This record gives sequence, C-alpha cells and structure tokens, in this order.
Amino acid sequence: MKRGRGVEGANLDHKRGTRLPRGFLCKECNIKVGHFEHVQRFSAEFMAKMTTYLHRYENDLIP
Repeated sequence: MKRGRGVEGANLDHKRGTRLPRGFLCKECNIKVGHFEHVQRFSAEFMAKMTTYLHRYENDLIP
C-alpha cells in the first residue's frame, strides 16, 4: 500500500462472496487484490495456455 494518502485515500477491502471486511488498502492495491482473486478461479491449465498465447504475440503489437 502506498503511504501518505491519508484516510480519504483508504478503501475498505472485503472478502468476495461474504463481503466481510479484511482491512484498508489504497485504491490501486484494492483493485489489484480483486483482480488477483478473480484470476485464482481459473485453472492452472487455462493460465498456462494464456501465458503461451501472450508470449507468442509479445512483440507483434498492432500500431
């Protein structure tokens, strides 16, 4: 969490499904935690396929 943002920059993090609070995070960290939780639901096989796909086209970006 980034320091120095004060109370107005704090977001209450909660557990998905139960919405039980876990603690305060800056907005950026709270969003990243949410994305991480969402990604954990995917299977390891799917994540491996996606990693291969992304690496294959890593340098072939459309301008």
